[in-house]
Amino acid sequence: MVGEPDVDELIRKLYAAALDHEDWGPVLDCAAQAFGAVGTSFEIFDKNNGNPLFLELSSELRHVSAPEYIDYYSRISPRVRNAENVRSGDVSYDYAILTESEMDADEFYNDCMTPVGLRYFVAGHLRDAFGHMGAFAVQLSARQGHVDSDEIDLMQRMLPHIQQAVDLKYRCADICLRNASALESLEQLG
Repeated sequence: MVGEPDVDELIRKLYAAALDHEDWGPVLDCAAQAFGAVGTSFEIFDKNNGNPLFLELSSELRHVSAPEYIDYYSRISPRVRNAENVRSGDVSYDYAILTESEMDADEFYNDCMTPVGLRYFVAGHLRDAFGHMGAFAVQLSARQGHVDSDEIDLMQRMLPHIQQAVDLKYRCADICLRNASALESLEQLG
């Protein structure tokens, strides 16, 4: 069940994370609490080849083998394949892309998700001008069951804030890079 009191804190932490890379962990932890989930993840992929560029996990999921996921399971994940075909601003969840029996037969679900106690998800999707796609995903256990309309609605409400925070992060990084280049040019003149 969605924890409504955590939503304002989640929005505040999202915008703080836009200014400081280290703040994504607390954002993901807060999102897990707001959604009543096992954990959350934030992934960015190269949309041209599906290669993972960034993966951050909430503290509840830090036991998951990120290298194993990045090197193998992200490439066979039906969730990632689905993300390649969605638009920025779309929300996806298991039953929108697979049936329960398809999940039961899928290697990603059986060999990657089940061993770490995960089964279901709801994700908000973002894309940017740099050829990247991202997914901010909430992870639920089999015991918790499939996401319900409250969790889907909350992701739809949160997604514009997530998109703005990521866009702000890119803009700030670009400004810092430009400033560093300008400073280096000035130092060379001196």
